[in-house]
Amino acid sequence: QIRKINKTLYELGAEINLSHNKLTDLPSAKIKAPAIRRLDVSHNQISVVPDNIDKVYTLVYLNLAHNELEVIPRELGFLKYLHELDLSFNKISALPEEMCAQAYSLVILNASDNQIAELPSDIGSMIVMEDLNLANNQIEMLPEEITALKYLKSLDLSGNKLTKMDVLINLKAIETLRVARNNITELPENIHKLKQLIELDFSANEIRSIPRTINRFGLLPVDINKMTGLEELDLHDNLLESLPDNICKMAKLEKLDVSDNKIKIFPAKMEELAKRIEV
Repeated sequence: QIRKINKTLYELGAEINLSHNKLTDLPSAKIKAPAIRRLDVSHNQISVVPDNIDKVYTLVYLNLAHNELEVIPRELGFLKYLHELDLSFNKISALPEEMCAQAYSLVILNASDNQIAELPSDIGSMIVMEDLNLANNQIEMLPEEITALKYLKSLDLSGNKLTKMDVLINLKAIETLRVARNNITELPENIHKLKQLIELDFSANEIRSIPRTINRFGLLPVDINKMTGLEELDLHDNLLESLPDNICKMAKLEKLDVSDNKIKIFPAKMEELAKRIEV
């Protein structure tokens, strides 16, 4: 297993995979690094990323997962072609504002399983973001600016400390929303506005009621070819005592999990619904 590597790292080719070694740091980048597009140094012991990492300006994919990082340099945001960044399973306590403010090309960001307690307002500057994974951190609130991510399709906030998710209602393109294992007590009344939603996971929260409007996920829009109704709804391990009758009208629903709740009486048409979906 490799423990140390010098500046020749950046001369090894367009795609470099040094994962599952014992590297403790990355060397400083040269002023003119060659055309490296993909760099995978996951599953090492790296604690520092050089400040001049932006010199490797051709990077499209960078995997720093499963290391010992506590701080990441703002210069990561200056990688103008960076499409995917994986920072998961580190010890990162914050995403630098300067990095988020400049990461215009970032489409996929995985910062799950860290120690992030707060998101910077500049997160809204990552305007082409489609997939954002912030699961298993310590996030208590979401900045209003997150609604600027108008192309965001998948958002995972499972395993945090959220009590509300009202701000997420403005993410018009969202298809997959996971907020399991938080401290959420209710679903917003206007949650039906998420017209593109396919998968919704609210399991292991403290939800006591479901808004009557939830059935509006399943309405067939005129322009059906551009919209999809909710297909998966996971509400297991909450505090629900009943389900609204309208839940049986969710035309696109294929999977429903309401196990481990306090439901005693189900809607009259629940048996009919159960025949066509996975319950």
